[in-house]
Amino acid sequence: MILLVFEDPYYLNFLPLTYTRSVSELMVGIETLLEGVIRRLKVDRCHLLVRDYLSAVTIKRWKAFTVNKPDEVDSEVLLVNGRMLIDEGAVNQLRSLVRKDTLYLQDGALAFGYLSPNLAKEVLSSVKAPLDLNGLLKHAGGRVELRRVEGFKLLNYPWELIEACRKMIIEGCRRIGVLKEGELSDKVMVYGGVENVLLAKGVEVEAFVTLDARGGPIFIDEGAIIQSGSRISGPAYVGKHSIVRSAIIGGGTSIGPVCRVGGEVEETIIQGYSNKQHLGFLGHSYMGEWVNIGAGTTNSDLKNTYGTIKVKVEGRRIDTGRIKVGCFIGDYVKTSIGTYIYTGIRVGVCSHLHGFILNDVPSFTIWGLDGKPVELDLESAIRTQKRVFERRNVTQTEEDVALLKYLFEATKEERVDVVKGRLKVDKTTSTVKEP
Repeated sequence: MILLVFEDPYYLNFLPLTYTRSVSELMVGIETLLEGVIRRLKVDRCHLLVRDYLSAVTIKRWKAFTVNKPDEVDSEVLLVNGRMLIDEGAVNQLRSLVRKDTLYLQDGALAFGYLSPNLAKEVLSSVKAPLDLNGLLKHAGGRVELRRVEGFKLLNYPWELIEACRKMIIEGCRRIGVLKEGELSDKVMVYGGVENVLLAKGVEVEAFVTLDARGGPIFIDEGAIIQSGSRISGPAYVGKHSIVRSAIIGGGTSIGPVCRVGGEVEETIIQGYSNKQHLGFLGHSYMGEWVNIGAGTTNSDLKNTYGTIKVKVEGRRIDTGRIKVGCFIGDYVKTSIGTYIYTGIRVGVCSHLHGFILNDVPSFTIWGLDGKPVELDLESAIRTQKRVFERRNVTQTEEDVALLKYLFEATKEERVDVVKGRLKVDKTTSTVKEP
C-alpha cells in the first residue's frame, strides 16, 4: 500500500511557517507531523503532494519519498491530510473505518481516504497541491463513497501545534521507553525519577544541571549537550546535536536539531538549525529554521488584560480563544539586540527586526528602525543564507536559492507599504534615511 500525504488550502493559515515547507513538515512533540504519520501507519511507500514550488527542496529533504508524482501510483493508496495529528487513538480509529474507494470528510475537509489501484491511478493522475476536494470528486465521477467522520485532529492554526506539543512529547517518550545511552553527570539534580529522563547516544549533561520530570518526561536526543546551570522541566524535547546554554526550558518545549538555546524558553517549538543563545524570553511561540535571535530579544505571550489573543490570518483577525499566544517566526529571520515582539505577531521569512514589533512583519523586510520599513535586498538574503549554512557545515544549493527567489516575488503584495531600495543608516546621528 502507498501512503499519499497531501496538502490542502489550509496551509495558508500556517503562513509564514509554510512558505518554506509543507504543513506536514511542521514539528510537534519529538518529530514532524509527517514523520508521525509514516511511523504509525507503517506503509510500504510514501508519496508526498506539495505545492509545485516546494517540489525541489522537498525532494532534497525526503530522498526516499516520491514527490508530486501521483500518476506513478501502482497500488492501493491511503490518502492522509498533511495537517492531521496522528496519535494512537487516531491510528486505531482510522484502521477501523477504512473501506475501499471511500473518502472521509471532517468539517468539510478531506481527512483521509482509501482508493483501489485502478481508481487511484486514474483519479490522482492530474491532482496537484493544494488538493481541491471538488476537483478530486469530479475526476472520481461518482465512483467513490463519501463518509463524514468526527474525532480526528485536523490542525487549523499554528497555535494548535504548540498546544499539542506537550501531549505529543509524552506520547513519543512513552513509545521509546527507557533510554540511557548518554552521559549524565553525578552532579545533575533529577526530580521525578531518572527513568523519566531519556538520553540518546552521545548526549552530555554537565554538572549542576536540573532536570525536572515531575510534569512529564525529558528526551535529550543524540549528540545534544546540556551545559551547566540549565534547568529543563518536562515534558520537553531537545533535538539532535543541539546545545542548551545555561537556559531555563519550560514544559511543553520542543527544540529541533542543531539549535543553540539560552535564556528562557517556554511552551515553544523551534523547528531546527536556529539560534537563541542569549538572555531573553520566548514563550508560546513557533520559530522556523535558520533564525537568529539577538541578545535581549523577548516576546510577549500574555496581554495585560488577560484577554484572549487575536492573530491575523489571511487578512482576518482570528480570536485564538487562548490567553497565551506568542509569535510565529518564519525561516531566516534575524532580530537585533533588545528586540521586543508583542503577542500574536507573525514574522515573514528573511525579515530583520529591530526595536518594538507591534504589527505583523512582511517577508523580506527590515522592520522597526526609525522611518518606514525597508525591503531587504534579495541578493543580500541569498548571501546571508550561504554564510549561515556554512557555519553549520551545510552547502547552499541551487534549490535553496531558487526558493528564496520565488518567495521574494510571491510575497511582493505583503510589501506594498514597504520602501524599496537599500537601507541607509546615518551613524553620526543614529537615524535611518529612506532610500
